[in-house]
Amino acid sequence: MKLVIQLKYLLGLIGLMIIDPMQCQTTEMTNEIIHQLLLGNSAEVKGQLGQWEAYVANQTVFVITAENFNRMRIISQITEDKELSAEDMKVLLEANFDRALDSKYSIYNGYLWSTFTHPLKELTDAQFVDALQQVVTLANNFGTTYRSTDLMFGGSGQQESDQK
Repeated sequence: MKLVIQLKYLLGLIGLMIIDPMQCQTTEMTNEIIHQLLLGNSAEVKGQLGQWEAYVANQTVFVITAENFNRMRIISQITEDKELSAEDMKVLLEANFDRALDSKYSIYNGYLWSTFTHPLKELTDAQFVDALQQVVTLANNFGTTYRSTDLMFGGSGQQESDQK
């Protein structure tokens, strides 16, 4: 029994040593890093540090940060909320549960948005790029699959909603 515990401990230590160093980010996310990531992942970038407008996969995306509050948000406008029916609202809420993953559908100021929010400093480069893609994919999939990625968690209304 003691040998089994020691082997599990040893295998755990070995597993910790196999971590890919490229996956580890040692610096905190900053506006400057986000700016460089946007330049590398967008067709066009406008704005200034902390407030950008970028074009990604035929979607206009806004990235807003507040370094002093350690927050960031990626958003993409989809449609006016007055165009949404009660059934649309139900589908959006279901999608937020099982298909939207890290990005979500939100309503603000008369519009439906695809959004992602996260603490700024703790965000990694890979997470930012993934979030940018999820926001764009979720906006592009409005009215069809309502997905932000190919991954989907099980949900009670998923098949009925996917057929719309």
